Amino acid sequence: MRFCRERGATSLFVLLTVVLGITSAVANSIGGQASGVDAQALSMVPQLRHCAWRTTPASVACRIAVGAMAVQTPDASTTLRDAAGYLTVSSYHVWSKHREWDGPILDALPQGMRSAALHAVAAARELASLAGGPSTRLPAWRIVQPPSASHLLDDYSEAQRRFGVPWTVLAAVNLVETRMGRVAGLSSAGAQGPMQFMPATWHSYGLGGDVHDPHDSIMGAANYLAQMGATLAPSSSHSTPDGLSRNPRLDRALLRYNHDEDYVRAVRNYAAMMDDDPTQYLNLYSWPVEISTMIGTIVLPAGYSQARRVSVSWWVITHNPDSLNVS
Repeated sequence: MRFCRERGATSLFVLLTVVLGITSAVANSIGGQASGVDAQALSMVPQLRHCAWRTTPASVACRIAVGAMAVQTPDASTTLRDAAGYLTVSSYHVWSKHREWDGPILDALPQGMRSAALHAVAAARELASLAGGPSTRLPAWRIVQPPSASHLLDDYSEAQRRFGVPWTVLAAVNLVETRMGRVAGLSSAGAQGPMQFMPATWHSYGLGGDVHDPHDSIMGAANYLAQMGATLAPSSSHSTPDGLSRNPRLDRALLRYNHDEDYVRAVRNYAAMMDDDPTQYLNLYSWPVEISTMIGTIVLPAGYSQARRVSVSWWVITHNPDSLNVS
């Protein structure tokens, strides 16, 4: 994120995305139980029984489609949506490591899901380039339940009306920075709040609000991005090689937010998913906080709270080791 990178430090979103180093065991059982994921809920995801439990393009495409549809199920429980979100994001992470699967997976997906899927796997690859290797320690974070999807959407929409920044861009930044507010804690550089502001930047652009309040943080981010030029503006009719519409002003503003081209492209890809299909917002909202460790991928559930970094081995011993996928 832009505020952490001012001092060259590792940001929250980098730690969030180290999940891309998924172990072979997780890849072979994407829908298997993982710490913080309810295996019974996974078993109730509609149509999941039709997906073969193999790591092949067809089975990964099946799990992406099933997970995305489950999130949209009317009156789906939070537990079911969380399980479906884990199923979907884990499948994208596995796909991201196999460029040779792009064609077969897209062919296997329903036509209406292909554009969103392309953007999602592109974002995963962009963030993978910023991530370190699997960790031996878990972060000093608190994981909390985010505001409801509808509440956040109201905030993003209000910010678009007030400042002219596309709501999809704000949602994408929120997703990359803190999984839409699930991660409560300082970055290693001291950035704070759901949209991750350094104190001095918040003082200048936070409009006098509370950096930890989701609504205030979103308004502050929209204010900052607007002043950097990220307002709604006609895009060029031409597209970049990765399928993103050209929008130099937005790209420059996001680069000010975080000084990394890969970050900019990841945010743009997630925003494009929602621009193309607004229902993808619920899919992205359901994605959990995951950490790739030396012994497997751990989902940090709401309620996780550590004042300092802790060893993965200690966590596994004290938090149901049977629920962790290990290689």
